[in-house]
Amino acid sequence: MDRQPTYDPTTDTYLTTFSPTDTAASIAVVAALTDVRHCSTTDLEPLYDGLDTDALDALVDGAGPSLEVRFSVDGFGVLVTSTGRIEVTPPE
Repeated sequence: MDRQPTYDPTTDTYLTTFSPTDTAASIAVVAALTDVRHCSTTDLEPLYDGLDTDALDALVDGAGPSLEVRFSVDGFGVLVTSTGRIEVTPPE
């Protein structure tokens, strides 16, 4: 990831970015979730338990500029774009 997630109280989301050419989307998502949840990677359920991480990485890496992938992890909403944007929405 390029930076720590920033919180937007108007949308109740955390935003961060990554370089899809340098970092796999699945790795960036795990980093974003650990930053938002203030925990280590070992505190998270493995991402691959609920998501095909290879497919996520391939979609984001090989897509044009308009791809968005949405999914949830432990109640957190996650949006990943092919431009390297990650939004994390906490559970309600």
